[in-house]
Amino acid sequence: MDAIREVTTFGQALFFTTAQVLTISSSLANPVTPLGRVVDLLLELWGVLVVAGTAGAVATFFLTSDAS
Repeated sequence: MDAIREVTTFGQALFFTTAQVLTISSSLANPVTPLGRVVDLLLELWGVLVVAGTAGAVATFFLTSDAS
């Protein structure tokens, strides 16, 4: 399957670009249905927020523990 040939609409291009930016590996199969793509993007954004939030919480803990 050639992913470039499957991108024929703006919505597909938006999904493909966002999925490539938010994921580490592009070797996984992409969802086919519009609902599947929306759920996929929401889960990817959730993952980014969880990792960023956890990193921020850990950094805040270490930065504010010296001030006490």
